[in-house]
Amino acid sequence: MDKISRKIVAPDGTVSRCKIDLRNKLNYNYLNLTDKTVLTGDYDIPTVYCNTIVFPDYLALYSQTGYYHRTANTAVCFYQYDHVFDGIDGIYNAIYYNNKKLLNKELQQNSLNIL
Repeated sequence: MDKISRKIVAPDGTVSRCKIDLRNKLNYNYLNLTDKTVLTGDYDIPTVYCNTIVFPDYLALYSQTGYYHRTANTAVCFYQYDHVFDGIDGIYNAIYYNNKKLLNKELQQNSLNIL
């Protein structure tokens, strides 16, 4: 999304333009991290690459550990983890709302875990 501008008229009658950052205004901060893909086709659909020949035939939720081995090609879906288990102060909300304080906290915790 490119920045657009809006016209502002001052009390003395002068007209100026102010740029609006749509990513920030529409709360699309996660695009800063995910908007690095190649778009293809008439509708600019993101190109998805998969370097495996195995495709899942069942998606088990993170909390459904009993379904992890339901089929030979079961995959675990972490969407529920982001919304339920990660919580309001987790990495998902830090990225989604572009909360710099939470992002720094998560980076520090992850760097300590890596070392």
